[in-house]
Amino acid sequence: KDVSAAELLGKTDVICCDKTGVFTRNKMVLSKIFDGKKLIGVETEPLDETASMVLKLATACSTLENDSTENAIEKACLAYNSMSKQDINNMFPHITEVPFDSERKTMTVITMINERPFAIVKGAPETVIPNCINCKGEEILKLNEDLASDAYRIICIAMRPLSGIPANPTADDMEKDLAFVGLLGLNDPPRDGVIEEIAACDAAGIKTVMITGDNLNTAKSVARRIGILKDGTEAVTGAELNEMTDD
Repeated sequence: KDVSAAELLGKTDVICCDKTGVFTRNKMVLSKIFDGKKLIGVETEPLDETASMVLKLATACSTLENDSTENAIEKACLAYNSMSKQDINNMFPHITEVPFDSERKTMTVITMINERPFAIVKGAPETVIPNCINCKGEEILKLNEDLASDAYRIICIAMRPLSGIPANPTADDMEKDLAFVGLLGLNDPPRDGVIEEIAACDAAGIKTVMITGDNLNTAKSVARRIGILKDGTEAVTGAELNEMTDD
């Protein structure tokens, strides 16, 4: 109804939007757990003890408020393990943490397990797996890419025992020599009507660009599903974008 807004839209050539909550519903749901040996569809298969522990450790390493990924992990733990976040905190007492950092794409929580301090690491598989020892890293990363290509957001969980409680834990000290625990596959479905809205923008000559911090394969799968990524278009990473010139 605003004339100035209508004039601005008429001059628009490109619209750039964040993926979560604009193109998708911002209702992340846990769908898959890989425990190092088998992949489980949590909505159709019961969790065995190993998969259940993967989810418990992931919940223990969830500390952010109002984060869709961590909220989904905590809801899944309540649904499939009958354990709330507080129940998990009682099982694995939280001591301290190394906060999430978008550059390294990981975070670490220091907790007590059987009266011994452990570091639980959660983050992007491509960042965590290279710091794991005695695991089939190439196979796990291949599974990560396969799941990402199906539009899943993949979270990797790993851990290591500590000789003592660190006074000032750092990522360099805590996030190395890790034991692989598992992968979580989360799904955030496209928002109702978004495909038609993108098609209307295309018809009006407006290019739609999706921005996300997801794995490139996850981003490409979502973009293809909603009609943004088509033949003749491409997806680029932030690093590739930084290397580009204005020309």
